[in-house]
Amino acid sequence: MTSAADRVGAGLAAARDARPIRPGERIHVVGAAGAGASGGAILATRSGAAVTGCDAGGPSPYTPALEALGVTVATGHAAEHVTTPPRPDRLAVTKALTAIDPDHPELVAARDLGIPLEPWQQLVADAAVGRRLVGVAGTHGKSTTAGWLVHTLTAAGQDPSAFVGALLPPELTGGPPATARWGEGSAFVVEADEYAGNFDAYRPEIAILTSAEWDHPDVFADRAAVTEAFVGWLSAVPIGATIVANVGDPAEQRDRRSDGRRIAVADAPQIAATPR
Repeated sequence: MTSAADRVGAGLAAARDARPIRPGERIHVVGAAGAGASGGAILATRSGAAVTGCDAGGPSPYTPALEALGVTVATGHAAEHVTTPPRPDRLAVTKALTAIDPDHPELVAARDLGIPLEPWQQLVADAAVGRRLVGVAGTHGKSTTAGWLVHTLTAAGQDPSAFVGALLPPELTGGPPATARWGEGSAFVVEADEYAGNFDAYRPEIAILTSAEWDHPDVFADRAAVTEAFVGWLSAVPIGATIVANVGDPAEQRDRRSDGRRIAVADAPQIAATPR
């Protein structure tokens, strides 16, 4: 890891076990016009939360889907978004914001009031409680693979829920293009990003790893650091889960544990399923 990694997400709560979102729970999403945070806001709203949001950049390609759900995204940031009653029960935040603006007024106000600060990924994990979570990770191909799975499951009548880090078309969302889909089926597909531990909140029953190369040099010092992050995530999947990983490359990295189960990380196109 690098020194920048310590600043990304500083002050936010660590990933925790997912819990159901309470009906009427008040959640304020900081940076709600972004690709990821907007998806978290959509899924929290569909789970029954009362969601508000704000973004310094104003409307974006991701906000029409929020507007369609009646979620207001204010332009700009202000402590009053947090301090004005009814106050939020928690804030969902993009981790990178903590490195760019550690004294962000809404984060400071929430800390002063004792309001929990969490990465927006926690909203996605909480929205997935009770579903079969499928996590798609990897240096390359996450959005493509996750989107393909959502398309395939939808076409098969499985009606999945999902978060994907790219806009899904209206024929998949049932509304404006969005990075999230809400369905009534058992499957919940999530794009699991390794950057600064963004995927730490996800504990999938099926974990897919497309590739593991050195990327994000601002937080990963070298390839070994990237591999360590993926192995750590895969190590935390539940007992009985299935890991789908590339195992065809001679350079694969393995973590063998005392119970004999294997986690494999590599870059080759060959895919193999490994029960955990």
